[in-house]
Amino acid sequence: MKVKVKYYNVLQEALGKREETYQLKKNTDLAGLIKIIADNHGDKVRQMLYPNSEVLANHIRIFVNDKLTYELSTPLTDGAEIALFYAVVGG
Repeated sequence: MKVKVKYYNVLQEALGKREETYQLKKNTDLAGLIKIIADNHGDKVRQMLYPNSEVLANHIRIFVNDKLTYELSTPLTDGAEIALFYAVVGG
């Protein structure tokens, strides 16, 4: 199945791209996709996504087909659009 991933703010800068498409195995869930992204983009991106080794950073916001989700076990479907945000707060 094919999914599109869009990156925003700091993640977009770190990856050097706004979006990319992934060809995934059937039954891949959100956790599997995030791991693939980390594996494909090296230590800097891996550290941003997984600062405590295997636990996804709590400031990462993920939308699947325009709906915010915190469930990494969310199954992905062919044609899904995933948006990744690195939530930053400022004053």
